[in-house]
Amino acid sequence: MSIKRKVNKIRRFTLPLWDALNGMRAESGKLIAKSNKNYFQDIIDHVKFILSFCDTSREMLRDLMDLHQSNLNNETNNVMKTLTIVSAIFIPMTFIAGVYGMNFKFMPELGFRYGYPTIGTVMGITALSMFFILRHKKWL
Repeated sequence: MSIKRKVNKIRRFTLPLWDALNGMRAESGKLIAKSNKNYFQDIIDHVKFILSFCDTSREMLRDLMDLHQSNLNNETNNVMKTLTIVSAIFIPMTFIAGVYGMNFKFMPELGFRYGYPTIGTVMGITALSMFFILRHKKWL
């Protein structure tokens, strides 16, 4: 952004100079001696080169800024993809834990001796199945 501001500043100062020089060239018979016309044309060429350089630099800077923004968007998308994967794996386990954490009086699994390991196994199988589904879809 600093370079862009500098290029814009140079262009902002050079453009009126180019306009003034073109006006002087139109009136060159009155203002400029014939012996200095070649030098004057050289100055105009230099100013024109500076303006074209500024325009080229502005386009390159715009392209670089677009590339930088694209890279930032890609990084953000990767972070969002990671968060989506983590939540896709843990949301079913959270649901199962929420259902069995409600402390209802008549839940058949509460009296079952192996209820806790069974639910833990179901949660593990759910997480692994989500992992393999996401891997099959090439998200991982």
